[in-house]
Amino acid sequence: MPGRYCPGSLRARLLALLCLGLSMAGENQAAEQAVAGALQTADATGDRAAKATLMMVDSAVRFHRMDWTEAFRQADRAAALAAGLDIVHSLWVPEALWHSFLSNAAGRSAEALAAAEEGIRNTRNQGRTAATRMWLMNRSRALLDVGRLADVRADAEAASAMTDKLGMGNFADVTLRYAMMRAVLHTNDQQAAREYAMEARRMRSDSAPLVRDAGSWMLALMADFEGRPDRAMAELDDVMVALAEERPGLVSLLDPADAPVLVRMALRAGAHDRAAQAVGLAERRAALNPDLAFLAATAAHARGLLDNDLGPFLRAVRLYEDCPRTMARASALEDAGRKLAATR
Repeated sequence: MPGRYCPGSLRARLLALLCLGLSMAGENQAAEQAVAGALQTADATGDRAAKATLMMVDSAVRFHRMDWTEAFRQADRAAALAAGLDIVHSLWVPEALWHSFLSNAAGRSAEALAAAEEGIRNTRNQGRTAATRMWLMNRSRALLDVGRLADVRADAEAASAMTDKLGMGNFADVTLRYAMMRAVLHTNDQQAAREYAMEARRMRSDSAPLVRDAGSWMLALMADFEGRPDRAMAELDDVMVALAEERPGLVSLLDPADAPVLVRMALRAGAHDRAAQAVGLAERRAALNPDLAFLAATAAHARGLLDNDLGPFLRAVRLYEDCPRTMARASALEDAGRKLAATR
């Protein structure tokens, strides 16, 4: 409050919560502007709990800037600091959740699942219902990517059972509901897909940019599933403009494995420029992070679709060989097989 003294440690923790909130809402430019000064405050006060959260936010900033090497370094430091303070067993565990998300995005789904399963087990044993629900929602995305669609539904049911007391919130929108939309489309459950499309339309009007953009992507997937590629591209108008302008909060909006999906969708709609834009983004992300084979695989897959070229497809399949993200690998194998059959 104006005129009231705010102890340094309290100020550091309030700033950490502010930065965390900005990051989780998708206000990444604002989070980037705030986090550097907040880290200085945490260092000055010696508040290691605040610093752990701020390092996690800084990791998210680096992630959106496509500097994934530094994002992992900061995420590792944040998780280690949180573990040393024993705050990983608290009700709110952003450092561990973020590290699990980052691992999955980089193609390390086995690590992400192991972390999520440990988090669920520990929080259940401690009776931490809110934290258990967050871990369930976090795990749903990794389960989707390794092709365990029935388990995605099971996690959705388990998390939904906690809704009455706790509500679902934005975190559920960008994890659980997104994963469920993809799962029901893969299994051709049209009734469930329509229900999740209704949720996506609600998400489009949310105050959080991250939720709005996730809603747009879900509606685009639904339109493409219904054979309306033009409508799919229209749903992504705002997102594609943001990607073209390379806004820091949106250059990594899509999961790397979504790049081939977007390219295929754009080509169906005759939007070659948008397909090329998605390929360019995927290739730049891979070039900036040469140690992450998963990013190179998704870029090669996207390039193969754009150029209708067998070579990049085969390269993608090779790069996916040791990756646990079976859905992405299966898609590349399907495209490579289709192209190979057409050349005979």
